[in-house]
Amino acid sequence: KTLLFSSFMSLFCIMPHLILIEHTNPLELIDRLFFKREYESNVEINLVRFSYGGILGAWFGALVIPLDWDRWWQEWPVCSLFGASFGFLIALVLNTFNSKYQNKIEKFN
Repeated sequence: KTLLFSSFMSLFCIMPHLILIEHTNPLELIDRLFFKREYESNVEINLVRFSYGGILGAWFGALVIPLDWDRWWQEWPVCSLFGASFGFLIALVLNTFNSKYQNKIEKFN
C-alpha cells in the first residue's frame, strides 16, 4: 500500500516536471525547483504549486486515519490518495485563476 501511495505521489508531483521542463540532470532540476526555488518560467511556478497542493492534500487527508469511524475510506492510503487528488484539483483551479488574473494585469500595463 505504501508503494502504491509513493508511486502515485511521484507520478503526480515529480513526473510533470521531468516531462515538461528541459533538463540535463533530473536531480538538479528537482533541487532547483523545490529546494532552491529558482524558477525560470511561469510553467515551472505552476507545476511546483501543483505539486505542493498534492502534498498538502495528502497530509490533510491523513488526518482522518486515527479517528474511530472504521470506514473504508479511512484506511491507509485511501484517505491520503483522496486528499492528494483533491489538493491537486484545488491547486489546478487556483493556478488557472491566478494565470487569468495575471493576464488581465499585463493587458492593463
